[in-house]
Amino acid sequence: MMETSNLHKRPIGELVRDDYRTAEVLSRWKLDYCCGGKRNLEEACNREGADIREVTSALEQILAQPAGRAMDYNAWSTTFLIDHIEQVHHSYVRKSLPILVATAQKVALRHGQEYPYLETVFLEVKALALELESHLGKEENILFPYIRKLLLARSRSSQMEAAPFGTINNPIHMMESEHEDAGESLQNIRQLTNDLVPPEAACTSWRVLYKLLEEFEADLHTHIHLENNILFARAIQLEKETTFGA
Repeated sequence: MMETSNLHKRPIGELVRDDYRTAEVLSRWKLDYCCGGKRNLEEACNREGADIREVTSALEQILAQPAGRAMDYNAWSTTFLIDHIEQVHHSYVRKSLPILVATAQKVALRHGQEYPYLETVFLEVKALALELESHLGKEENILFPYIRKLLLARSRSSQMEAAPFGTINNPIHMMESEHEDAGESLQNIRQLTNDLVPPEAACTSWRVLYKLLEEFEADLHTHIHLENNILFARAIQLEKETTFGA
């Protein structure tokens, strides 16, 4: 069971890493445990204006309950974790983004004259799609293959050649920065759309767009959490333990 006496000083990404049930509590107060996972609970609450006593109480209550069938991502092997990210989350992003872009464009064309912010929402979604497609390619073609090579070298107790990008911290910092950009884009969309609450006059397509955005954001939070708070930390440590040839 997680120690609860010093919750206010724990990085919130670590809280979710150690017990994924805490994600629901943090999300309730809009505390960003994926891109903002390095902030401790006290800093995150101050940033969002959340009452740390209420948040801590809710965390303590959920942590006191039996874990049940909660997903324990931290127990997965690194290889399985990478496979899961690619096959589940990367696949979801690639499948969802064209639908999101098309729906956002449709709603903007139909209602943008009366509600000009819908054009901005469309442009945000379109830019996000372009950025994430590039981002996924970097992970699948550069970072993830390198982590797999590190794992193979460890399993064989062999040396590795140094990577052309130097230390793994360099691509990881780039990926984390791009994660922050994606999170900011989704936050901008929430601000534009009254927190994804459609007006009473909204048509079906408009309501579907907001629902799709909500689902996409939830998946991306899990996706980024798995990378920022679990995979990347493991990869940095793995590289430190690897011997490199001249």
